[in-house]
Amino acid sequence: MKFRYLALVFLLGCTANNEVSDVYYIPEGAITDLSGLDLGRPDLGRDQGAEDVVDDKDSLDLIEPGDNTAETADSDTSVDPDTPVPDDGAITDDLGEDDDGGPVGPAAEMVVNPALIDFGFVQNGKYGNARFFIKNNSLEVDLQVNRFKISGSLQVALQIEEEPKITGNTRDYTLKKPIVIPPGETMEFTLRFTPTADASMDAELEIYSSDPKYPDGIKIFVIGNRNRACIRVNPEQIDFRLVSVGAVIDLPIKIESCGALPLQITDISLTEDAGDVGLSLDFKDFPGQAAPTTANPVVISSGGREHFVLRYAPTEPSDVGRDGRPIGLRELLAITSSGFNGGAYLPISGAAIDRPCAVPVIEADLEGDLFVGDIVRLSALGSMSPFSQVDSWTWVVNGPDNGPAVVLPFTDVPEVMLPLGGPGQYEVLLTVDDTDGHGSCSSAIRKFTAIPTNKAMIALSWRPVLGVAVPGDGPDADLHLLHPRANADGWFDTTWDCYWGNQWPLKSEWGVSDPSIDDTVEMLQFSEDGTQSEIIKLGMYCKGNTVYRLGVHVYNDHEFGRIEAVVRIWDGLGGGATIAHQLSHNDLWELATFACPSGAIVETNPPIIIRDYLD
Repeated sequence: MKFRYLALVFLLGCTANNEVSDVYYIPEGAITDLSGLDLGRPDLGRDQGAEDVVDDKDSLDLIEPGDNTAETADSDTSVDPDTPVPDDGAITDDLGEDDDGGPVGPAAEMVVNPALIDFGFVQNGKYGNARFFIKNNSLEVDLQVNRFKISGSLQVALQIEEEPKITGNTRDYTLKKPIVIPPGETMEFTLRFTPTADASMDAELEIYSSDPKYPDGIKIFVIGNRNRACIRVNPEQIDFRLVSVGAVIDLPIKIESCGALPLQITDISLTEDAGDVGLSLDFKDFPGQAAPTTANPVVISSGGREHFVLRYAPTEPSDVGRDGRPIGLRELLAITSSGFNGGAYLPISGAAIDRPCAVPVIEADLEGDLFVGDIVRLSALGSMSPFSQVDSWTWVVNGPDNGPAVVLPFTDVPEVMLPLGGPGQYEVLLTVDDTDGHGSCSSAIRKFTAIPTNKAMIALSWRPVLGVAVPGDGPDADLHLLHPRANADGWFDTTWDCYWGNQWPLKSEWGVSDPSIDDTVEMLQFSEDGTQSEIIKLGMYCKGNTVYRLGVHVYNDHEFGRIEAVVRIWDGLGGGATIAHQLSHNDLWELATFACPSGAIVETNPPIIIRDYLD
């Protein structure tokens, strides 16, 4: 049985600024109506309209959103001359003298009850109401209440018509028209606690009035959800990964009561069609060996743990999407409890396959139409295996007729780029292997079509001859495109050389200023470690015959030694070339010329290598 209680305290020493006489405790989620409590005055009994304290919604303990059963009373600020307020133990000053010892006239006297409001435990999505009282203890002068201020938590609000000014974690109700309490009378107010976070709440309510003894107001301390029920479920995410048809996988689902109050479990269930895909629940190790219900809940004491089993036993393989990925489970495990958020809701992922193979998956960033000169970014990181982690990738590209087609920077990494160097259809194939040596039984396939435009691209990829580069640690090589206006040794010229230091050469200098003529040159991407490619794109509407020189410079080998540099050229019409060479630290390699608008590529033969070239 749950008990409510009211403890009377006298705060003469520690709260000398507060005119208070009681502490209001609301245990275990109950929001108590103070008008029904005996506060120590013999005239506040049942014959004065007091009610028994009960743990239901009639006492405004827990209220669902949208329930307006108690709204009328919340904003009632009328004065009931027959309702006394407890004032036993209140701090008063009836000396009738000012600071100089002379007589003073009568003044309003404010008494506030209670000193502390404890909302107990209120679940997320619900709210609790608690009442407090202001009495004018004067027998001659009206008391004017002109301001309320709540500090510490925006989860607490005063139920009056006046809208507060919110600054940080403070609600300030500075009243346009003071609330007047006649001599000897009492007024009732309501605080509302609407929790939004699974944590304890602390706040202070300050009340300002015309009582001259309290220019800094009187405080009521407000707390809530210090003792609360809490649910923790392990695992937090349910992923069966890949399961072969005919296999049975049992996953223990552990429930922990992580709060100060016992946790009630009233339901554990799957979505309605879960059984059709091979999902089921096993409660043989759960209290009662059956699913809990509202009528027969399972109660887990604070700090206690219980578990049941989620079983996946697929009888047929999952459908496969266009990227090669099996279309996985779309089910939900729901656990209903008395915890702050009402329970736990866990989406279930995983898929069934008919053969024990690694599954390659191609993901692409695609928006709208694709054109020659575009780059499609592809990822194989979604590939999976029922046995272990995928750690090997092989990309193959079938491009348009007679055109070079390849992924960058290399064909054996999980994330690549597909340059669309010519018009037509590109077919990308991916196979994978896992750490246990299980390969894919078939390739994942994606197809892309490039719409013709007059764009050319030049790309540089490189990696050390010995050793393996990783992001942030690899040799640094640079791609250069030299304008014919550059002098013979114009490499690294910040006007006539397109490279990392001049990624967007001025169109007015490199070509013509007419925006309708696309002869723009730009560096789309550069890399400092070789884990990505460097790429330059050209608009092929050049006036006259513009012959560019192509170069590669090993800016820093970072002690990896020699590198294998590969330059690929696409003329935008479906043709191109691939040129490779091994280079050393500070080598400058002039490898070819590229003509615009013809797209003619002339390889430098023999290659020109300048040793120890410094920019």
